[in-house]
Amino acid sequence: VGKDVHIRLAKKGEKMTTRQFISILLFSGMLIWNIPVFLLAEVVAPVLSAAAEKNIDKGLAAAEQQEWELAIRYFKDVFEEVPLYAPIYFNLGLANDKAGHELVAMAWFHAYLNAQPKSPKRKDIEKTITSLEIAVEAKAKKIFEQAQETADALPDEGDWGPRGSAYRNIFLAMSYAGNI
Repeated sequence: VGKDVHIRLAKKGEKMTTRQFISILLFSGMLIWNIPVFLLAEVVAPVLSAAAEKNIDKGLAAAEQQEWELAIRYFKDVFEEVPLYAPIYFNLGLANDKAGHELVAMAWFHAYLNAQPKSPKRKDIEKTITSLEIAVEAKAKKIFEQAQETADALPDEGDWGPRGSAYRNIFLAMSYAGNI
């Protein structure tokens, strides 16, 4: 764990890509040895290209300048190139958190914790996720309140008029969100 995976193919002497390695592990491990998939993320530490390392540096520099959207862009470029590089999940979670994208941040933090279940950052990340969940609930509450205020301002033409229709839509959205 934590070391680059370099495997030589027998005939060509080429490096096997991380994706190829994962495919072989999934095929042999899942079908033959019944190894759980979540263990594979800890077994494989992807090799970063020079371009990926440069994008990480740029993302960190953007983050230091609190240019969160730019940091997200650089970190996404790394993720697209090396999707199994778990530290980028944390960076994407943090940058999205700071940019105000709570739901996206929560998803990245959960991905990081799933890929790194024994991370020493686990407790702090779990606290951050809880804070993000509260922020999302608070935003949803404000949105529903604004929607109701807007519906109150619509003409009242009975149950099937604009106001009644708006109230039904608000009620449906609140029920889908679990707020009713």
